[in-house]
Parts: sequence; C-alpha cells; structure tokens
Amino acid sequence: MSEHEELSLLRNFFAAYFHEDWRCNADTTEAVVDDYARGGTPEELRLVANAIRSYAARFSNDRDLEKGLDKDLGCYYVPSGTGLSAKAWMEGIANRFSQDIPN
Repeated sequence: MSEHEELSLLRNFFAAYFHEDWRCNADTTEAVVDDYARGGTPEELRLVANAIRSYAARFSNDRDLEKGLDKDLGCYYVPSGTGLSAKAWMEGIANRFSQDIPN
C-alpha cells in the first residue's frame, strides 16, 4: 500500500471516529476503537493496524506524531492529555485491531 493510500485509510478512521464530538458517541477511546472493530472485516482491521504502525514509525518523536494525528489524520483526541504517548496509544489501537473481536 502506498503512503498516500495509508494516509487516506487512516484519515477515514481517525477523522470519522475521533472527530471533535467523539465523546458524544462513546465514553472512552477503547469504546470508539471497539465500535469500529465490530463493523470491520478482519482484512480491513489488518490493513488499518498495519497502516497505523507504518505511520507511527515515520516519526522520530512523540510530539511530532501527536501533531500528525491532528494535522494529517484529523484526530481530535490528544493522547498526552490523558498521560499517554501517541505512539503507545496508536500501538494499542493496532494491537486491538489485530485481535479477534466478536460481533
């Protein structure tokens, strides 16, 4: 998958599920991730998980990665605001998408 395709895939996830009012739809980020996972096929989840890992690996520091979440991906959740690093938060999402999730 090209970098452009990865960015498009990630924007579709982060901007749609972590939009400015995401807290109206779920109480936690985990609930948001689980909601997406329940609606996705195993192949879709694998693609998003791989794209998340690839995107995060492009950044040499967490500050720039967190800026990228906002500017590149349209994500309104700020991991550092809850004491998490952006890399750890994104890796957690990728790991969740790599698990079997019952519908």
